[in-house]
Amino acid sequence: MSSTVAHDLENKIVDWLNEHENKIELEISEGSLHQLTPTIYTYSSPGTSISIGFKNPLQQDTVNLEELQRNFNYVALDKLPLFGLDVPSNWEVYPQTPVSSFDEGVHISAYENGRLRMIISTYYARYYFIKDLKNLL
Repeated sequence: MSSTVAHDLENKIVDWLNEHENKIELEISEGSLHQLTPTIYTYSSPGTSISIGFKNPLQQDTVNLEELQRNFNYVALDKLPLFGLDVPSNWEVYPQTPVSSFDEGVHISAYENGRLRMIISTYYARYYFIKDLKNLL
């Protein structure tokens, strides 16, 4: 049965990727960005974990959209969301990009009231999914 579920899940993933044209849109509120180093910020939420790198430290009191765009260096998508994908219970899906960090296809489109909006156009080079076996032991 697991191989049938895995095959069905693989088909769902391919359909999801085609439907969304490999575009991820993230809206990040300021309170959910955590400074890791002077130039690296991280963001985590259920299903999502990313790092955003800047060329120079940001001036916290004067940050604006232009500075974020000019100073942007890279994004690393560590854990990616597949919003709306119906994954069977006890299964987890892990899509992966071709490289660990990149700047092409990333656009910081808005920064207002402490909310950062990024549009990331990339493709998933591979994905893997696993069944949680802990409940079977």
